Amino acid sequence: MKNENIEISKLTKVYRAGKDTTKAVDTLSFSIKKGEIFGLVGPNGAGKTTTIKLIVGLLKPDHGTIRIFGKNNKDIETKKSIGYLPENTVYLNYLNGKEFLEYMGRLYKIEINNLRGKIHETAGLVGIMDYINKKINTYSRGMVQRLFLAQALIGDPEFLILDEPTTGLDPLGIIEFRKILQKKKGSLIRR
Repeated sequence: MKNENIEISKLTKVYRAGKDTTKAVDTLSFSIKKGEIFGLVGPNGAGKTTTIKLIVGLLKPDHGTIRIFGKNNKDIETKKSIGYLPENTVYLNYLNGKEFLEYMGRLYKIEINNLRGKIHETAGLVGIMDYINKKINTYSRGMVQRLFLAQALIGDPEFLILDEPTTGLDPLGIIEFRKILQKKKGSLIRR
């Protein structure tokens, strides 16, 4: 069994708008080993978010392969082992934090008997336990970011993919965020 969690080979993605084309990702290849923290760094428009969306299966590559744990990234069982924090978070205004995490936990098929404990554990870990019963639309940007980190962690993923994970966090929040990731360990890809 290989030690790589993720293997990208000659990944290419071209956006088309009428006659115009933009090559967002051009024959990108890399691998990430178990336990490794990997960062995609580059200027705006370099293709970092596109690469992440290709890995998690939100976009389809024009060329190349993506393998996670030795399987195609479209494999449903493989997707269950990934936690994803998107760059732009979207939530339903009428939910509170607990309801949102419960919804996400049910998507991961966490048994209802275990879900309440998992919500408390995860909300406590990211520092939003005091706000868990408040409507999400009353959260600050940093608190929303913490909530979405909780949703990325609730399914106990083997692999975390984080896109702009510290957006909206103050300097102390960024330090706390890094400590949370150190606690969780495992393989991370972040930008």
